[in-house]
Amino acid sequence: MGDLKEEKIIEEEKKMEKMEDLIDQYELKQLKRNEIVEGKVIKIGQSDVIVDIGYKQEGFIPIEECYNYKGEIPFSEGSLVKAVVKKISSKEIVLSKKEADEILGWQKVERSFRTGETILAPVIKKIKRGYLVNMGVDLFLPESQVDTKPVTNPKEIIGKEFRFKVIKLDERNKSGVVSRRSLLIEEMKEKKDKLFSSLKVGDEVEATVTKIKKAGALVELKSSLTAFVPKSEISWGYLPDIRKKLKIGKTYKFKVLEVDKSRERIILSYKAFQEDPWKLAPKKYKIGTKIRGTVIGFKQGYAIVELEEGVNARLRGEDVYWGKRIKSLDAIFEIGDRVIGKVIDMIPEKRIIYIGIKQLEPSPWEKFISQYKEGDIVEVKVKKLADSGVIVNIIPEIDGFIRKGDLDWGYVEHPSEVVKEGDTLKALILSIEEETGRILLGVKQLEGDKWSEFFSKYKEHDLIKTKVKKILDNFVVVELEGGLEGIIRKGEIANKKFEEISEVLSIGDEKEAMIKSIDRENRKIILSYKKAEREKMKKEMEQLRKVGAPDQKTTIGDLIKKEIMKKND
Repeated sequence: MGDLKEEKIIEEEKKMEKMEDLIDQYELKQLKRNEIVEGKVIKIGQSDVIVDIGYKQEGFIPIEECYNYKGEIPFSEGSLVKAVVKKISSKEIVLSKKEADEILGWQKVERSFRTGETILAPVIKKIKRGYLVNMGVDLFLPESQVDTKPVTNPKEIIGKEFRFKVIKLDERNKSGVVSRRSLLIEEMKEKKDKLFSSLKVGDEVEATVTKIKKAGALVELKSSLTAFVPKSEISWGYLPDIRKKLKIGKTYKFKVLEVDKSRERIILSYKAFQEDPWKLAPKKYKIGTKIRGTVIGFKQGYAIVELEEGVNARLRGEDVYWGKRIKSLDAIFEIGDRVIGKVIDMIPEKRIIYIGIKQLEPSPWEKFISQYKEGDIVEVKVKKLADSGVIVNIIPEIDGFIRKGDLDWGYVEHPSEVVKEGDTLKALILSIEEETGRILLGVKQLEGDKWSEFFSKYKEHDLIKTKVKKILDNFVVVELEGGLEGIIRKGEIANKKFEEISEVLSIGDEKEAMIKSIDRENRKIILSYKKAEREKMKKEMEQLRKVGAPDQKTTIGDLIKKEIMKKND
């Protein structure tokens, strides 16, 4: 009996084994080659990764298929992985993770291309004209599609994950092109729209300087939005070089001045955070204030002198030396030179201050009027001859004028008759006009007033001795006593007819003339030879009447006729 029971037990066990074999064979038959299955990593070995795929037997993935582009296994024991069934047998099931990654990756790529959804994937390698991006399959990322700005250093992106958009596919060759730039542009547009909607004039923002131009600086806001800072909004004062205030790559705080969404333009101000120094400038730099400054630039006609940051002054060429204008100030000053001067003018509404160096000392005019007065005798040097007189230098930078009528008591047709350039003379200061700065002098006045003596001695119709000094076209100048001069017009020279004065007169001729008119104010004497002759004839006739006629046959008319003929001879 015991043996029988033992045989039955053995028989039952064999039946169970057969049943299990049948079940195993059935289950193995459910797996299909090239099918993707998911399993749990049981063990990571040296040559294989063992995966529980839910069947009696485990699956084996060759270890070389498990490394990523970094040479690392991106999963650990207990992780779930997907793989393609490559071989099924009673002894083993061989799986391929690489093939599953490629199949699933391509499906994901196709879906992305159709729907436009983005894929997070790593940049794994630099190749010619671009990079490789792994999405289960390797796709091409052109250099132009990496960023909105050129990437100069590939190390900045290799090994990093970014979101990409599939922009081109080649189904046959299982290849394609991806772009990150298009996503960034979309993001930037969204951020721009959001920022433009929220940004308003007066807001304070932080931005990084990206580029410096002659007219100002370009800056980038945190939203990658570009704004412009005009040069005039960087500093309150003259700024020859923007780089002295703003550095490329540095972040600063700015104030919004203008937002124009239609033109995508934002204007910012850097100086808005600094108090305008010109608020105090009119009180601080009153006219007459002594200042110290630094030469920071040159413009046509003046140098720019910085008095303090934001307050600059102009030093013009005529305000450096008394009596001398400097055409090119950069010939005597250099950038960085320190100057001391005085505020001479200010136009607050135009933010202009004029300073002078020469004004630190008394002007030559102030020196002159403190030393000289009307009636003083000075030594002068003839600088220039003019038709109406001569310009003379009295002291350095101070000139005076001597009218030709004040050079000599006699008639002076042109100053060159009396003086020449370079002559040194003694002259009397006749008048000083402080308002106009005009000084009149005289030379003849040093000899005393001969005219007063003449006027007290002679009157109109008196006869006086003359000497012909000059013969001109329409009159002659005659010398009177004391060196004075008078004028006899052509019509007053002779009773007989003549064409040229030289026909009846010569220089040096001495004749008696009658004073026709006296202009005391202008010191002018007009004489007449004709009237003098008539006066003499008149006196002779009267004398004849007194003496009586020597011959009764001779009449008075005969005597007059004879006298006239004698004079004409």
